Amino acid sequence: MTTIIDNVVGIICLPIGFLLLLVEFGVLNLTAIFGVSVLLVSALALLAIQASNLVATHMQGEMIIISYIVHILLTVPALLYFLSLIVALPSTIAAALPLMLACFIIVEGLYSFFF
Repeated sequence: MTTIIDNVVGIICLPIGFLLLLVEFGVLNLTAIFGVSVLLVSALALLAIQASNLVATHMQGEMIIISYIVHILLTVPALLYFLSLIVALPSTIAAALPLMLACFIIVEGLYSFFF
């Protein structure tokens, strides 16, 4: 059983994921949306997806502990982005971060919308 908040977050975050994917592959030349970094918007979108999934888990009342563990692990790309604002990450992680965020947002947006 899915909740309305999952569907709304899924609908909102799918275009953000596709937009970041197009920016990463060089199809679009966009660095900010309304003055806010595309990476910041995508990191916040990933956190919103995970929060909505946790709310849905609490509404169902099943496997809450396992859900917390899984959703904390799935926020790693967003947490790495926020960590990169504080300290310098290795260049391979910093270069792969936009693609990781885009893929996570697309998959999690589809999951939130359809399941």
